[in-house]
Amino acid sequence: MALDFIKNQEGKGLSGSAYKIIELIEKKGIISASELTEELPISTRTIHYSLKRLLEGKYINKRPYLNDMRQTRYTISEEIIEKLKTEGKMLKKNI
Repeated sequence: MALDFIKNQEGKGLSGSAYKIIELIEKKGIISASELTEELPISTRTIHYSLKRLLEGKYINKRPYLNDMRQTRYTISEEIIEKLKTEGKMLKKNI
């Protein structure tokens, strides 16, 4: 759902790897860069570059992992979730 919204409304100019990352984050809910590297057939460098672009565009959020503060986890941003909720309400009104 977030992936489709970002593709259609927000994410013009994002790379294919960025879309794959968003799709996996949406599926898992929260994920680390190392987990992305394990799950996607994308180089570590490309994953880190795409994460940087997604963070700059405010499509995802970066959170510390409380069990190990050396690690970082990524989630879909609250802004995107709020936009999805708003759009969902608008769709219900139109039906």
